[in-house]
Amino acid sequence: MNAVFKFGSYVLAFAPNILLYHGATQRLEKPGSEYLKKLPSYLRSYEDALAYYPYQVYIGNSTPEELKSLERPWYMHPHPSPKRFGKFGEIMPEYEFLGLMKIVDVFDFVWLEKTFSRKIKEKLMAHSVLLRYKIPFERLDAGRELDEIKDALKKAASPLIIDQEVVGCVKAASEVDENQSAHLMLDLFATKATGVLALAHLLDRTGLKPEHIDYLVECSEEIAGDIYNRGGGGIGKSMLEILDCKNATGIDLKSFCSASVFALVQGWSLVASGLYDNVVVAGGGSVAKLGMNARDHVRKRMPVLEDVLGGFASLISKDDGINPLLIPMGKQDVAASYHVKDMIQSLVVDPIKKRGLKITDIDLFAPELQIPEILGRDIPEINYRFIAEVAVRLGEIREEEKEEFVRKRGVPGFAPQQGHIPSGVPLLSHAREKILSGEIKRAFAIAKGSLFLGRLTKLHDGMSVMIEKNPRDG
Repeated sequence: MNAVFKFGSYVLAFAPNILLYHGATQRLEKPGSEYLKKLPSYLRSYEDALAYYPYQVYIGNSTPEELKSLERPWYMHPHPSPKRFGKFGEIMPEYEFLGLMKIVDVFDFVWLEKTFSRKIKEKLMAHSVLLRYKIPFERLDAGRELDEIKDALKKAASPLIIDQEVVGCVKAASEVDENQSAHLMLDLFATKATGVLALAHLLDRTGLKPEHIDYLVECSEEIAGDIYNRGGGGIGKSMLEILDCKNATGIDLKSFCSASVFALVQGWSLVASGLYDNVVVAGGGSVAKLGMNARDHVRKRMPVLEDVLGGFASLISKDDGINPLLIPMGKQDVAASYHVKDMIQSLVVDPIKKRGLKITDIDLFAPELQIPEILGRDIPEINYRFIAEVAVRLGEIREEEKEEFVRKRGVPGFAPQQGHIPSGVPLLSHAREKILSGEIKRAFAIAKGSLFLGRLTKLHDGMSVMIEKNPRDG
């Protein structure tokens, strides 16, 4: 049985204050450092972040091709008509996002000041997507007095701040378990909220009813648990609960930055086997990644661009004869985990050859789609050049055609710097549209993960998938 990629939703939550007070780079900085003093001056407004061209591409208001032709640095060339909502999702303001964090909290660890909470409830209850589902907006009625919040902050709580004003806090789930500290609970609520938002947009765009989801594979960078089971799980199922996906279950899958494509392969297997009809792959945002490269941005006197939390959700369903087929491709096994050339061979060359195809039969490649000006180097282009070199070596293109290969088959990085999200997945909805319109036949997503960061191995990891025109569609 075949499985199809039916849709992918992509959301961002603007979060400059969460960046300032909770991003890992800032938390590790010495209090009062010159960097922390300068940082607030380089934070963007919501309007500036909304107009950032790569993010309009991410939510579907523009195409990667438009971005490719735009002069760099992209932050100097704002989108001419930015919109909050796009074909694939939205960019949510920070104050609304804090309200959503409260809504997804089922244990009352997120406290919001009562006046602020009432205002946010009014905003969120007018949300064009969330209001269509059984979202527990009533949780925003339980606002707290500011004095209560300030007392909690003197103990074990993390502040929620807007424009230098405390508007709430996140309390620790345990006074003794470091795995349920206020800081880690804040991370989890942010992950859960962005995942819920992406899932809501997925349901809305596809028309799929919540009760028709069978299974969810959650692939964010966070883990949930306690002192006895630090990574026990539950993030995925907790997302389903908020949107009343009452007939679904789910698990959390982790593999650093490559988890998203591993999750797609697992979702494919559950549908292709005939076990389930509709499987969702979803990942929420990473607070730790906010401002990860901000020191360099401040040093270069450029805006701090890592000011959004990302989320995505993909729907994998049984073959409908219309949507592109989702096809697992390569895996980076142990033997191929030491050198780049072996990685390209195992993730790209061998699986393409195994299907009787050539590298040039792939219309679009999407490896790690990080935004070049955030990292200071163009990782997507580096990957395209590796692939082009292999195509030359195999005799599929000539040496002088390498530049054309990179230009034609590569897409620029446009994904938020959120670990698991850039790894190929953001291209899939754009590619799906091109396949359905007949513009292309195939797109290839490549994920790579840095397993060595866990200090258990020195290996990398990776997985690749392809979406291909459905042979039954015309």
